[in-house]
Formats: sequence, C-alpha cells, structure tokens
Amino acid sequence: MQWSAIFETSMTRTRKGKDKIITIAAQATSSTARHDAAPPPLRTGLSSAMEDVRLSSSSPKRIWVKYGDAQPARIDFEGGEVYDLKKAIKKELSNKLGDVDVDEITLRRHGEEEDLRPGLLVDESFKNDDGSPLLSNAKEVVKAKLVFASLVTEYAKAVEALSKIHEHRVLHNDLRFDNILVHRINGKVKVSIIDFGFSKRTDNDEELSKEMAILTKLLHSANKQ
Repeated sequence: MQWSAIFETSMTRTRKGKDKIITIAAQATSSTARHDAAPPPLRTGLSSAMEDVRLSSSSPKRIWVKYGDAQPARIDFEGGEVYDLKKAIKKELSNKLGDVDVDEITLRRHGEEEDLRPGLLVDESFKNDDGSPLLSNAKEVVKAKLVFASLVTEYAKAVEALSKIHEHRVLHNDLRFDNILVHRINGKVKVSIIDFGFSKRTDNDEELSKEMAILTKLLHSANKQ
C-alpha cells in the first residue's frame, strides 16, 4: 500500500473515532439534563380539589338580597366574607340605603332567624335565586334613621319655639303635649306652642329655666314611646 493510501485510511478512522466520541458525549449530556430537570407536577386528587375551590371562590357569585318590602336585588359578589358582602350591598344599593353604615346591616339566610357572622366565608352555599334571597334589615335601619332625624328636628324646633317665648320674658306655665303642635309642610318641620291661658310675664330666670327643663323632659318621654 502506498503512503498516501495509508495516510487517508488513518485520517478516516480518526474522524470516525472523534465523531463517535462526540455522539456519545452529546447523548450523555442529554441524558443528564433529562435526569436533572424537575419532573412535571402531578395533579393529585387533593391539588385538584384545592384548585377547584380556588377557581370557585375567585369567580363572581350572584347573590339575591331582599330588604323590607322592596323587590330582591341581585349582587354580583367577587368573594370574601359576609362583611365584604355587606360592603358590596351597600355599594350596589347606595342610592337606597343612604347613610346606613355597613356594620348596621345584618343578613340572614332565607327561612332562618340567626344573623350571619361578619367573618363567615361566603361560599357556594350562598348562591341563591330571587325566590329565596338573603334577608337584610337595611330597610328598617333606614326607617329608624329617618324617624330619629325627624324627632331630633322636632326636638330642636320645640326648644327654639319656647326660647323665643322666653326672650319676651313670658312664662307659658302650662306645657304639655296638647299645647305643642308639629306641622310638616313640604318636608319642613314647624313647631308651635299654643294656649297661653296660664301664661305670665316674669323676670325670674330660674322660672324660665325650670320651664325649659319641663319641655326637655316631655320631649325625652316622647322619644321613648
């Protein structure tokens, strides 16, 4: 064999050897990478259930709420506790609930007598329809606030009316409910004190103060009735 043929055969064997070494090294590297990589997570029964709960709690819930004689209102609730639900109700019905505070609102399940705890988690069991809405006291709170505001206004107007009489140094001398008239005209309250048959003029400030105390006591007793 000539030297050129021997040299070419040797180079061919060398290249094949290198190629084989490179191939083996690449396979080893690929195998190691596969072993080192983290295995794909398995969706076990527990993780599946937890994921379902997470998705369920994050999806909006349509909850129907009824207060007073009003028709049930639908609240699209994003999730949270009963306190959060009350805040959502307050926001949704802000034009009807006025200045009712969130902590003044109570909620009950349909057909139950016990108020729901503020910290209770609102879960899937809260989903309902307009035939079995949650019951709220919001309407009663609104009415109570309106009545209280009216009484406060009447109280102030009555005190103002007697003060004007006393400014003229006049003692009414017969204050009772029959002699205190309340007028409501176009939403405004006016209080008049009538029947001055026993009235008299006086410069005695103590007498005037005692009569004001009598009026205050009458008004307080009216608020308790």
